[in-house]
Amino acid sequence: MVKDARSTGNLFRGIELILRDRHPRDAQVITQRICGVCPQSHAMAASLTLDDAFGIAAKIPDNARIIRNLITGAHVMQDHILHFYQL
Repeated sequence: MVKDARSTGNLFRGIELILRDRHPRDAQVITQRICGVCPQSHAMAASLTLDDAFGIAAKIPDNARIIRNLITGAHVMQDHILHFYQL
């Protein structure tokens, strides 16, 4: 349980305003659009946050955890290739 947290940043993109008054599950889809290079990272962060918020983080099935790890690993490989050859 988070008792106290702080977050700072220099850029305001308005994602918080877009997510306001929406269903929490919309965060997974909307946050992917924050960045065109790394949408998977934002989607995974939103998914993990929702797991914690709904109190199901400890109840995620092993197969779901494996799939998440495979997706993250595939994204890491794709991201390295993208940065090496294009960015």
